[in-house]
Amino acid sequence: MGILGEFNLYKCDNCDSNGFIIASNIATKCNCRKKYEYELKASGILCKSGLLDENSNYEDFKKLMDFDWSDYRGEDEGGNIKKLRKYVDEFDNPNKPFDRLHCYVWGGQGTQKSYTLKGMLAKLACKGKSVHYIFAKDLISLLHDSERDDELREKLDYIKNVDVLVIDEFEENRCCLWASGYKERLLIVWLKDRLEVVRKSTWFISNDSMEGQKASKFGELFGDMLERECRYGMFEFKDKFSNYITKEEIEQKMKNIWED
Repeated sequence: MGILGEFNLYKCDNCDSNGFIIASNIATKCNCRKKYEYELKASGILCKSGLLDENSNYEDFKKLMDFDWSDYRGEDEGGNIKKLRKYVDEFDNPNKPFDRLHCYVWGGQGTQKSYTLKGMLAKLACKGKSVHYIFAKDLISLLHDSERDDELREKLDYIKNVDVLVIDEFEENRCCLWASGYKERLLIVWLKDRLEVVRKSTWFISNDSMEGQKASKFGELFGDMLERECRYGMFEFKDKFSNYITKEEIEQKMKNIWED
């Protein structure tokens, strides 16, 4: 069925079974057909980008497509949302190097880092930019497995060259690093190529501050590189979503879950 399901779930009463309106022997697409084709294309793009997968549903898709900066909850004392909005709106501005900007995003659990950056990627994808979202652990596994798999090498090459890449959970305790340092060495070569040769915008999300990152196993190889490459794009997220959702909102979501 896929994320969207079949066209008949979209079909209105104004068109035939295929979504066309026939008048004077001329067939034109009905608005319901246009909406289906638009969302079908968009869902394919978001799946390719890593923002959705085979387990995603239509609600997941709509959350990304309907993402708005006002969805962020909290005071945002650092002005992160204003900056991210500018990044998306002026990505193609020749006087702003946003297409080459590398950024480091950190904050505690539940501070809306991943949610907000996924929304950012979805907005860029809707503007025709190639984007990708991946966990650091999965990127390392892909690097390791691609040494013996041509298809994975092609996927890795695609990821390396997208307009905007977000690498989430970039922290030692999420990546199952080996004592030998082999995984870090695999990743550092690929990342340096992305940051210094391809030179397309790359975002790192972590629970660790830059100081914490440098003190970790990752820091032995990555600390100075991240600090240098991301010095103009440092974002600390502080607002925990749970502190800004009301009791009424929670009850509204939960009260009907057992009803048919």
